[in-house]
Amino acid sequence: MITDNRLRIFVTLAESGSFTLAARRLGISQPAVSQCAAQL
Repeated sequence: MITDNRLRIFVTLAESGSFTLAARRLGISQPAVSQCAAQL
């Protein structure tokens, strides 16, 4: 199931084009962004 948080991470990742930059923008760790992307 896609939650609001996962959708926000996905959109930020798509806009930034970088896991590291998305993590910085969201204020979370890069592995957390990677894990979320893998779950989608």
